[in-house]
Amino acid sequence: MKRVFLVRHGETAGNSTRILRGTGSANDSLTAEGERQARACAAAFQAMHLPNPRVYASTYLRAQQTAQAIADALHTTVSTREGLHEINIGTWEGRPYSDLHHHATELHAHGGFAFPGGEHIHDVTCRAHPVLEDIAAQDGTPIIVTHNLTLTALLCRLTASDYLPAWQNRQFNHQNTAITELTFDGHNWEVVKLAQSGHLLQE
Repeated sequence: MKRVFLVRHGETAGNSTRILRGTGSANDSLTAEGERQARACAAAFQAMHLPNPRVYASTYLRAQQTAQAIADALHTTVSTREGLHEINIGTWEGRPYSDLHHHATELHAHGGFAFPGGEHIHDVTCRAHPVLEDIAAQDGTPIIVTHNLTLTALLCRLTASDYLPAWQNRQFNHQNTAITELTFDGHNWEVVKLAQSGHLLQE
């Protein structure tokens, strides 16, 4: 069974102020707290003694910075992959996180979830899932650093869960640098550990 790890990036200013940043956040860097979280996450992976770890990141800076901290601890490099970036939030850029719940009906589209002027969650799944499967087919133990709604989209696909109730119930929500462990037998995926964040209490 192949072990595959998914990680949410460390904290950014947008996360700490709880403002939706959208595609304009591609070059947002980690805060000091985000850097601390990344170091703690890296230490957690170092303690696992994974065979031949391979670290991957989305094209967004915050994911690459988090991945680099992990790669440095594991004495490896980071590979950046297209398709793993966060959902395009369209006209919702600049709105507070609270609107995701107080005005959620604006995001319900075709039985799913979509941002006006941005992406439907199905689009995120369609671009991210093939990347995940391609990475899983490579040698080594993959550690993939990506984003919260992208993680939710992927986990809904892997567990055959409906996105809208999963999002409403925060079923697959990951706090910054939370770790999910999966296994893959070449056909089927299994969630072994979901959104683990105990490492953040260790520093």
